[in-house]
Amino acid sequence: MTSRPAPRAPARTGPPNRQARGEARRQAMLEAGIAVFLEHGYAGASLDLVIARSGGSRRTLYEHFGNKEGLFLAATEALCRRNVGHLSSLEYDASDPEEALVTAARAFVSALIEPEMLAGFRTIMGEVTRFPTLMDTFLRQGPDQAYAQVAAWLRRQARAGTLAVGDADVAARHFIELIKGDLHLRALLRPDVPPSPDQVDEHVRQAVRVFLYGVAGAPADGP
Repeated sequence: MTSRPAPRAPARTGPPNRQARGEARRQAMLEAGIAVFLEHGYAGASLDLVIARSGGSRRTLYEHFGNKEGLFLAATEALCRRNVGHLSSLEYDASDPEEALVTAARAFVSALIEPEMLAGFRTIMGEVTRFPTLMDTFLRQGPDQAYAQVAAWLRRQARAGTLAVGDADVAARHFIELIKGDLHLRALLRPDVPPSPDQVDEHVRQAVRVFLYGVAGAPADGP
């Protein structure tokens, strides 16, 4: 009778590598920093409070972000990326350009009027005179990224022959500002009266139709 080999002991998995641990600490400090800045503003935020919420040490925070201003800039970039990420559905071409724009715009605007994003926008706007580089960071990571994603999608649609697009970069800027409309401004000024999902949907659909067809409306069906 052939003897069977003894079963192997399960392989031991080592602790996470140093790079992964470092990234986890950085992310924890970044999330704590975002929360503290949104609650207290830049002037009222303290690094001690960030460290108390995230763990770690002041030395670790300085290694990752340099100083309080560096953490604030990183928090600004993170908030911008979160919102712009909601346009990612445009990466998938659809047979119906109107519905593709509505889907992406609804997600983008809904995120834009979330309490965290509104608080972040107010905080950033309140600090631009203090930090000359802050507005550049905000524009580069926020609006400019949103414009670029929409412009890339418009160019793909133009190549496919589904849309007639002149200057895609200009059109993308018009689109983003159109879908924001007064909805964003009202949400900033009246956070106690947030628009309902139905109101967001109606606003977005009207904005998309104006963008695609102009104020004259969509062409009538039939001959």
